[in-house]
Amino acid sequence: MPLFGRRRTAPWPVGAARRARESLQEELEAFVSSRAGVEAFLEPASATSGLSLLLVAGDGESTRRPVESPKAANRLAAALGVPLYEVNRVGYPQRMRDYALRQQGRRPRSPFSTAGPTAAEPEPAAPTGYSSPREREAITVLERAAGDESGSSPADEEALGRLFRRARAASHPDRFDGDRVRWDEVEQAGRVLGL
Repeated sequence: MPLFGRRRTAPWPVGAARRARESLQEELEAFVSSRAGVEAFLEPASATSGLSLLLVAGDGESTRRPVESPKAANRLAAALGVPLYEVNRVGYPQRMRDYALRQQGRRPRSPFSTAGPTAAEPEPAAPTGYSSPREREAITVLERAAGDESGSSPADEEALGRLFRRARAASHPDRFDGDRVRWDEVEQAGRVLGL
């Protein structure tokens, strides 16, 4: 064997790729069959992750799995019997954000939310400050992306929403000076803050 020869890697066992695809389809079929109103969303590849398929149920619960190509995602959605949308064209559904807020024990902010307080349960007080370190860090990310280095955190949810929109506009990858990595950071910060 030559000293600087190229090291060969063993090929995948025959049928391993097919078994992986079947396992993925079985997991997603279990998700679809146990929930109502499931829709599929194709997420583009980013700096930190590859192309993925996001399934969102009617109540907002979701699961995400990587896919090889848009064509494979289309085939998988057809096999599952769910409609497929592109996230870049239609965006993420509001019910997914509302579900994340409910899991955190916070009230959904959107007037179009799918689940709000009923007449039997009192409406919880809206949070006035974001006190956890994770939320403060997310606000710092938004301020940096929006170019607002004043250091004064937004006082209410409306101001925080404006800051989030400014940060998204400033870091959008389609802009001349846009940055995909910064865009992903802004989106993650928005998820942390429930925006």
